[in-house]
Amino acid sequence: MDRRTSSLGTVVLGLVVALLASSCTSVPSPSASSCDGVTAEAGGCNLSQTDFAGTTCAGVAAEWGKLVDRRLIAVIEGPAVEAGRQRSARISDVLVVASVRASQHLQDIGLLDSCDLPEFLPVAKAQFSQELETKILGALYDGDPVATAAQWDAAVAQAVGTIDTSDQP
Repeated sequence: MDRRTSSLGTVVLGLVVALLASSCTSVPSPSASSCDGVTAEAGGCNLSQTDFAGTTCAGVAAEWGKLVDRRLIAVIEGPAVEAGRQRSARISDVLVVASVRASQHLQDIGLLDSCDLPEFLPVAKAQFSQELETKILGALYDGDPVATAAQWDAAVAQAVGTIDTSDQP
């Protein structure tokens, strides 16, 4: 199995966790007691995770894009391997956990069913910095191979799919 396949497996596993988390009928906002025993990588509590404040689909999308941009730049500029995890796996974690958090917030404010990918995705991607757009292609699969812009777009759409599963192929 090459790194690209391994990264894809990580994304798929992350999406399964995300879909399970977002399919609950009522997902309360996380609290320290409700997240005990759930790792941050699986969407559990972590003080560095941001709660969303937006009150519209576009507002949450803009927050998501800014959050993902900031966190992915940190991963890209950080070590290639951290805590035994490749950069590509940590990139997947950022995308999935941010999407799960956004889904939870949209559900909490009653917008999860009406917030669709065609509305969310362009607003979110518009928040990505030129620095991220320049560096992500070499980092997405740990540089082996260098990702294409289409592969990066697909990774973002797949992660954000937890917000609108009706638009998934």
